[in-house]
Amino acid sequence: MMNKILKISCIIIINILFVVFVIFISDLIIYNNHAQKRYKSAANGFSVPAFKYSFDHKYYFDMSTYFTGGDNIFKGRKPVGSEYYNDGNSIVIFGGSFAHNQYLDEDKTLGYKLSQELKRPVYNRAIPGRGVEQMYLQCASDIFYRDVPKSDMVIYIMIDDHFRRMKVNNVGVLDIHYIDNYRVKNGKIVEVKNNPLINLIKSSYSVKLINQTWATNYINNEKNSDKLTDEMLLYFTESRRAMENRWNNKIRFIVLFYTNIPYEEKIKAKLKANSFEVYSIPKEIAPNIELMYEEYLISDVNFHPNEKAVDIILKELIEKLNLKK
Repeated sequence: MMNKILKISCIIIINILFVVFVIFISDLIIYNNHAQKRYKSAANGFSVPAFKYSFDHKYYFDMSTYFTGGDNIFKGRKPVGSEYYNDGNSIVIFGGSFAHNQYLDEDKTLGYKLSQELKRPVYNRAIPGRGVEQMYLQCASDIFYRDVPKSDMVIYIMIDDHFRRMKVNNVGVLDIHYIDNYRVKNGKIVEVKNNPLINLIKSSYSVKLINQTWATNYINNEKNSDKLTDEMLLYFTESRRAMENRWNNKIRFIVLFYTNIPYEEKIKAKLKANSFEVYSIPKEIAPNIELMYEEYLISDVNFHPNEKAVDIILKELIEKLNLKK
Protein backbone atom coordinates (compact mmCIF):
# COMPACT_ATOMS: atom_id res chain seq x y z
CA MET A 1 0.00 0.00 0.00
CA MET A 2 2.79 2.40 0.94
CA ASN A 3 4.67 1.60 -2.27
CA LYS A 4 1.56 2.31 -4.30
CA ILE A 5 1.05 5.66 -2.55
CA LEU A 6 4.72 6.49 -3.08
CA LYS A 7 4.51 5.65 -6.78
CA ILE A 8 1.36 7.73 -7.22
CA SER A 9 2.98 10.64 -5.34
CA CYS A 10 6.08 10.45 -7.54
CA ILE A 11 3.96 10.38 -10.71
CA ILE A 12 1.98 13.40 -9.53
CA ILE A 13 5.15 15.33 -8.63
CA ILE A 14 6.82 14.45 -11.94
CA ASN A 15 3.74 15.56 -13.87
CA ILE A 16 3.53 18.80 -11.94
CA LEU A 17 7.21 19.49 -12.60
CA PHE A 18 6.74 18.65 -16.28
CA VAL A 19 3.80 21.04 -16.58
CA VAL A 20 5.73 23.78 -14.80
CA PHE A 21 8.70 23.17 -17.09
CA VAL A 22 6.56 23.35 -20.23
CA ILE A 23 4.88 26.56 -19.07
CA PHE A 24 8.21 28.10 -18.16
CA ILE A 25 9.90 27.20 -21.44
CA SER A 26 6.88 28.50 -23.34
CA ASP A 27 7.14 31.71 -21.38
CA LEU A 28 10.81 32.05 -22.28
CA ILE A 29 10.10 31.41 -25.95
CA ILE A 30 7.39 34.10 -25.97
CA TYR A 31 9.80 36.50 -24.31
CA ASN A 32 12.56 35.64 -26.74
CA ASN A 33 10.37 36.19 -29.79
CA HIS A 34 9.18 39.51 -28.42
CA ALA A 35 12.71 40.57 -27.56
CA GLN A 36 14.03 39.65 -31.01
CA LYS A 37 11.45 41.90 -32.64
CA ARG A 38 12.26 44.75 -30.28
CA TYR A 39 15.96 44.26 -30.80
CA LYS A 40 15.74 44.26 -34.60
CA SER A 41 13.74 47.50 -34.54
CA ALA A 42 16.32 49.05 -32.18
CA ALA A 43 13.50 49.94 -29.82
CA ASN A 44 13.91 50.34 -26.09
CA GLY A 45 12.48 47.87 -23.60
CA PHE A 46 13.01 44.13 -23.85
CA SER A 47 16.16 44.43 -25.91
CA VAL A 48 18.12 41.43 -24.59
CA PRO A 49 16.79 38.21 -26.14
CA ALA A 50 16.90 35.51 -23.48
CA PHE A 51 18.11 32.62 -25.62
CA LYS A 52 20.33 34.44 -28.06
CA TYR A 53 22.38 36.26 -25.46
CA SER A 54 22.13 33.74 -22.63
CA PHE A 55 23.30 30.60 -24.29
CA ASP A 56 26.17 32.08 -26.28
CA HIS A 57 27.13 34.36 -23.34
CA LYS A 58 27.34 37.34 -25.62
CA TYR A 59 25.61 39.79 -23.32
CA TYR A 60 27.12 38.64 -20.06
CA PHE A 61 30.25 40.28 -18.86
CA ASP A 62 33.11 39.49 -16.57
CA MET A 63 34.88 42.65 -15.43
CA SER A 64 38.27 41.01 -15.94
CA THR A 65 37.66 40.85 -19.69
CA TYR A 66 34.71 43.13 -20.42
CA PHE A 67 36.39 46.51 -20.94
CA THR A 68 38.56 45.53 -23.87
CA GLY A 69 36.65 47.03 -26.78
CA GLY A 70 35.38 45.00 -29.71
CA ASP A 71 31.68 44.89 -30.51
CA ASN A 72 30.67 48.49 -29.80
CA ILE A 73 27.10 47.55 -28.88
CA PHE A 74 27.62 44.74 -26.41
CA LYS A 75 31.17 45.19 -25.13
CA GLY A 76 32.64 47.64 -22.67
CA ARG A 77 34.73 50.51 -23.98
CA LYS A 78 38.48 50.04 -23.95
CA PRO A 79 40.69 52.70 -22.29
CA VAL A 80 41.73 55.59 -24.53
CA GLY A 81 44.59 58.07 -24.22
CA SER A 82 46.77 55.97 -21.93
CA GLU A 83 49.80 57.72 -23.45
CA TYR A 84 48.68 60.90 -21.68
CA TYR A 85 48.74 59.42 -18.18
CA ASN A 86 50.59 61.51 -15.61
CA ASP A 87 50.24 60.28 -11.99
CA GLY A 88 46.57 60.61 -11.18
CA ASN A 89 45.19 62.57 -14.11
CA SER A 90 42.91 59.91 -15.62
CA ILE A 91 39.17 60.46 -16.03
CA VAL A 92 36.64 57.72 -15.25
CA ILE A 93 33.15 57.64 -16.80
CA PHE A 94 30.28 55.67 -15.24
CA GLY A 95 26.65 55.19 -16.23
CA GLY A 96 24.55 53.19 -18.66
CA SER A 97 24.13 53.20 -22.43
CA PHE A 98 24.11 57.03 -22.68
CA ALA A 99 27.53 57.19 -21.01
CA HIS A 100 28.76 54.19 -22.99
CA ASN A 101 27.50 55.91 -26.19
CA GLN A 102 25.95 52.66 -27.27
CA TYR A 103 25.68 52.17 -31.05
CA LEU A 104 28.51 54.67 -31.79
CA ASP A 105 31.96 53.70 -33.04
CA GLU A 106 34.77 54.26 -30.56
CA ASP A 107 36.11 57.45 -32.15
CA LYS A 108 32.64 59.05 -32.02
CA THR A 109 32.12 58.60 -28.27
CA LEU A 110 32.29 61.24 -25.56
CA GLY A 111 35.05 59.34 -23.76
CA TYR A 112 37.29 59.17 -26.82
CA LYS A 113 36.74 62.79 -27.79
CA LEU A 114 37.22 63.97 -24.22
CA SER A 115 40.56 62.20 -24.09
CA GLN A 116 41.76 63.71 -27.35
CA GLU A 117 40.60 67.20 -26.43
CA LEU A 118 42.02 67.26 -22.89
CA LYS A 119 45.08 65.08 -23.59
CA ARG A 120 44.15 62.89 -20.65
CA PRO A 121 43.44 59.16 -20.39
CA VAL A 122 39.75 58.23 -20.15
CA TYR A 123 38.44 54.98 -18.74
CA ASN A 124 34.83 54.57 -19.78
CA ARG A 125 33.41 52.02 -17.32
CA ALA A 126 29.77 52.56 -18.30
CA ILE A 127 27.69 49.44 -18.92
CA PRO A 128 24.54 49.58 -21.07
CA GLY A 129 21.43 48.72 -19.11
CA ARG A 130 23.05 49.35 -15.73
CA GLY A 131 23.30 52.19 -13.24
CA VAL A 132 24.64 53.26 -9.85
CA GLU A 133 24.72 49.73 -8.44
CA GLN A 134 27.21 48.78 -11.15
CA MET A 135 29.35 51.81 -10.37
CA TYR A 136 29.57 50.69 -6.76
CA LEU A 137 30.22 47.08 -7.74
CA GLN A 138 33.25 48.17 -9.71
CA CYS A 139 34.56 50.58 -7.09
CA ALA A 140 34.34 47.84 -4.46
CA SER A 141 36.25 45.37 -6.65
CA ASP A 142 40.00 44.76 -6.87
CA ILE A 143 39.59 44.16 -10.61
CA PHE A 144 38.67 47.81 -11.12
CA TYR A 145 41.91 49.08 -9.56
CA ARG A 146 44.01 46.65 -11.58
CA ASP A 147 42.50 48.14 -14.75
CA VAL A 148 42.12 51.82 -13.84
CA PRO A 149 45.05 53.92 -12.57
CA LYS A 150 44.71 56.75 -10.06
CA SER A 151 42.17 59.33 -11.15
CA ASP A 152 41.27 62.85 -10.09
CA MET A 153 38.00 63.17 -12.02
CA VAL A 154 34.89 61.00 -12.30
CA ILE A 155 31.90 61.73 -14.56
CA TYR A 156 28.60 59.93 -14.07
CA ILE A 157 25.90 60.33 -16.75
CA MET A 158 22.44 59.67 -15.33
CA ILE A 159 19.15 58.93 -17.06
CA ASP A 160 15.70 58.35 -15.59
CA ASP A 161 16.03 54.55 -15.75
CA HIS A 162 18.76 54.56 -13.11
CA PHE A 163 16.28 54.98 -10.29
CA ARG A 164 14.34 51.92 -11.48
CA ARG A 165 17.51 49.90 -11.89
CA MET A 166 18.31 50.32 -8.22
CA LYS A 167 15.30 48.09 -7.63
CA VAL A 168 15.24 45.66 -10.53
CA ASN A 169 17.35 44.62 -13.50
CA ASN A 170 16.67 42.19 -16.30
CA VAL A 171 18.60 38.96 -15.83
CA GLY A 172 19.24 36.06 -18.14
CA VAL A 173 18.82 32.32 -17.77
CA LEU A 174 22.52 31.63 -17.19
CA ASP A 175 23.34 34.86 -15.41
CA ILE A 176 26.01 34.13 -12.80
CA HIS A 177 28.09 37.28 -13.18
CA TYR A 178 27.64 40.90 -12.19
CA ILE A 179 24.00 41.81 -12.59
CA ASP A 180 22.12 42.01 -9.31
CA ASN A 181 24.98 41.91 -6.83
CA TYR A 182 24.09 44.94 -4.70
CA ARG A 183 21.00 46.51 -3.19
CA VAL A 184 20.43 49.02 -0.38
CA LYS A 185 18.93 47.53 2.77
CA ASN A 186 18.54 49.33 6.11
CA GLY A 187 20.75 52.20 4.99
CA LYS A 188 23.62 49.97 3.84
CA ILE A 189 24.73 48.58 0.50
CA VAL A 190 24.62 44.80 0.75
CA GLU A 191 25.63 42.08 -1.65
CA VAL A 192 22.91 39.90 -3.14
CA LYS A 193 24.21 36.39 -3.73
CA ASN A 194 23.66 34.97 -7.19
CA ASN A 195 21.27 32.03 -7.23
CA PRO A 196 20.90 30.20 -10.58
CA LEU A 197 17.39 29.02 -9.70
CA ILE A 198 16.25 32.53 -8.74
CA ASN A 199 17.87 33.91 -11.90
CA LEU A 200 16.03 31.30 -13.96
CA ILE A 201 12.73 32.43 -12.47
CA LYS A 202 13.59 36.12 -12.94
CA SER A 203 14.44 35.53 -16.59
CA SER A 204 10.89 34.56 -17.54
CA TYR A 205 8.84 37.01 -19.55
CA SER A 206 6.03 37.14 -17.01
CA VAL A 207 8.31 37.71 -14.04
CA LYS A 208 10.17 40.42 -15.94
CA LEU A 209 6.90 42.20 -16.63
CA ILE A 210 5.82 41.93 -13.01
CA ASN A 211 9.18 43.15 -11.68
CA GLN A 212 9.39 46.03 -14.14
CA THR A 213 5.82 47.11 -13.42
CA TRP A 214 6.40 47.01 -9.66
CA ALA A 215 9.68 48.95 -9.91
CA THR A 216 8.16 51.58 -12.21
CA ASN A 217 5.21 52.11 -9.88
CA TYR A 218 7.51 52.22 -6.86
CA ILE A 219 9.79 54.94 -8.20
CA ASN A 220 6.87 57.01 -9.44
CA ASN A 221 5.27 57.09 -6.00
CA GLU A 222 6.12 60.39 -4.34
CA LYS A 223 5.95 58.72 -0.91
CA ASN A 224 9.14 56.82 -1.78
CA SER A 225 11.11 59.83 -3.01
CA ASP A 226 13.12 60.44 0.17
CA LYS A 227 14.08 56.78 0.47
CA LEU A 228 14.98 56.52 -3.22
CA THR A 229 17.14 59.64 -3.28
CA ASP A 230 18.87 58.61 -0.04
CA GLU A 231 19.66 55.21 -1.55
CA MET A 232 21.03 56.75 -4.73
CA LEU A 233 23.15 59.19 -2.73
CA LEU A 234 24.58 56.25 -0.78
CA TYR A 235 25.80 54.57 -3.97
CA PHE A 236 27.58 57.79 -4.97
CA THR A 237 29.17 58.53 -1.60
CA GLU A 238 30.32 54.94 -1.06
CA SER A 239 31.74 54.69 -4.59
CA ARG A 240 33.67 57.92 -4.18
CA ARG A 241 34.92 56.87 -0.74
CA ALA A 242 36.17 53.55 -2.12
CA MET A 243 38.08 55.22 -4.96
CA GLU A 244 39.58 57.97 -2.82
CA ASN A 245 40.69 55.46 -0.19
CA ARG A 246 42.33 53.15 -2.73
CA TRP A 247 43.99 55.95 -4.65
CA ASN A 248 44.69 58.22 -1.69
CA ASN A 249 43.50 61.01 -3.91
CA LYS A 250 40.69 63.59 -3.85
CA ILE A 251 38.32 63.26 -6.78
CA ARG A 252 36.35 65.87 -8.65
CA PHE A 253 33.07 64.01 -9.05
CA ILE A 254 30.66 65.36 -11.69
CA VAL A 255 27.10 64.05 -12.08
CA LEU A 256 25.35 64.91 -15.36
CA PHE A 257 21.59 64.48 -15.74
CA TYR A 258 20.85 63.68 -19.38
CA THR A 259 17.10 63.07 -19.29
CA ASN A 260 14.31 64.16 -16.95
CA ILE A 261 15.18 62.50 -13.65
CA PRO A 262 12.60 61.51 -11.01
CA TYR A 263 12.83 63.83 -8.01
CA GLU A 264 15.59 65.74 -9.80
CA GLU A 265 15.79 68.71 -7.46
CA LYS A 266 15.77 66.50 -4.39
CA ILE A 267 18.65 64.29 -5.52
CA LYS A 268 20.54 67.33 -6.84
CA ALA A 269 20.35 69.02 -3.46
CA LYS A 270 21.54 65.89 -1.66
CA LEU A 271 24.45 65.38 -4.06
CA LYS A 272 25.52 69.01 -3.86
CA ALA A 273 25.37 68.92 -0.06
CA ASN A 274 27.87 66.06 -0.24
CA SER A 275 30.32 67.94 -2.50
CA PHE A 276 29.33 66.45 -5.86
CA GLU A 277 29.14 68.77 -8.87
CA VAL A 278 25.70 68.32 -10.41
CA TYR A 279 24.47 69.63 -13.77
CA SER A 280 21.44 69.04 -15.96
CA ILE A 281 22.56 68.73 -19.58
CA PRO A 282 19.19 69.92 -20.98
CA LYS A 283 18.87 72.81 -18.53
CA GLU A 284 22.43 73.99 -17.85
CA ILE A 285 24.92 72.48 -20.30
CA ALA A 286 22.99 72.77 -23.56
CA PRO A 287 19.79 74.66 -22.64
CA ASN A 288 19.05 75.99 -26.12
CA ILE A 289 19.26 72.63 -27.87
CA GLU A 290 16.58 69.93 -27.79
CA LEU A 291 18.91 66.94 -27.43
CA MET A 292 15.99 64.48 -27.38
CA TYR A 293 14.84 65.60 -30.85
CA GLU A 294 15.50 63.24 -33.76
CA GLU A 295 18.32 65.44 -35.09
CA TYR A 296 20.46 64.48 -32.09
CA LEU A 297 19.40 60.82 -31.77
CA ILE A 298 20.62 57.61 -33.38
CA SER A 299 17.13 57.27 -34.94
CA ASP A 300 13.51 58.08 -34.21
CA VAL A 301 13.11 54.72 -32.46
CA ASN A 302 16.52 54.62 -30.75
CA PHE A 303 16.70 57.44 -28.24
CA HIS A 304 20.47 57.42 -27.72
CA PRO A 305 22.68 60.42 -28.52
CA ASN A 306 24.35 60.49 -31.92
CA GLU A 307 27.73 62.02 -32.70
CA LYS A 308 26.22 65.45 -33.27
CA ALA A 309 24.85 65.44 -29.71
CA VAL A 310 28.18 64.18 -28.37
CA ASP A 311 30.07 67.04 -30.04
CA ILE A 312 27.74 69.66 -28.59
CA ILE A 313 27.91 68.19 -25.08
CA LEU A 314 31.71 67.90 -25.28
CA LYS A 315 32.17 71.53 -26.27
CA GLU A 316 29.77 72.84 -23.62
CA LEU A 317 31.17 70.61 -20.87
CA ILE A 318 34.74 71.74 -21.46
CA GLU A 319 33.74 75.38 -21.51
CA LYS A 320 31.15 75.54 -18.72
CA LEU A 321 32.81 73.11 -16.31
CA ASN A 322 36.32 74.41 -17.03
CA LEU A 323 37.59 70.88 -17.57
CA LYS A 324 40.93 72.11 -18.93
CA LYS A 325 41.99 73.58 -15.63
